[in-house]
Amino acid sequence: MPDRVPSLGRAVEQSLVVKPLSANARRSYAYCLRAVAADLGADTALAEVSTEGLRRVLERRWGSAAPATWNSRLAAVGSFCRWAQAQGWVRAGLLAGIERRPQPRDEVAPIRYQQLHALWTRADIHVREKTLWRMLYETAARANEVLALNVEDLDVGARRAVVRGKGGHRQEVV
Repeated sequence: MPDRVPSLGRAVEQSLVVKPLSANARRSYAYCLRAVAADLGADTALAEVSTEGLRRVLERRWGSAAPATWNSRLAAVGSFCRWAQAQGWVRAGLLAGIERRPQPRDEVAPIRYQQLHALWTRADIHVREKTLWRMLYETAARANEVLALNVEDLDVGARRAVVRGKGGHRQEVV
């Protein structure tokens, strides 16, 4: 390993600066990795970070969390470990044996088209709600993306709109 291996805290901060992450991912990674560094000691040498130490921190902090939260935190730590390994600062396999948790499948059945059509044609429902429901159904866009649209964003004739997707990326929905 190189002579100038940073401490865990320094490596975490460096990874948050150099890794290409969206704003939301950066915020989530920062929360998780800074918590891990705080628990293990920000001044701890990276060579002293062990699988068992990481397991203890993950279990203590997020062991009782929902599987999606556990998996998200494990992914952040895994990403950091792979990045630190690429720098030559840690050995491979630091998370060996720490497993993702199964996430229950969403068993909610989709609403049938006939039911939606009945909603879209009701006279007592405002056109804004009908438009929202129809756009969500037809575009498969996220609700927050559709709700953030302005009238100017719509091309009614072509039945298209440009939404700002996850990570701030612009994409066209039809």
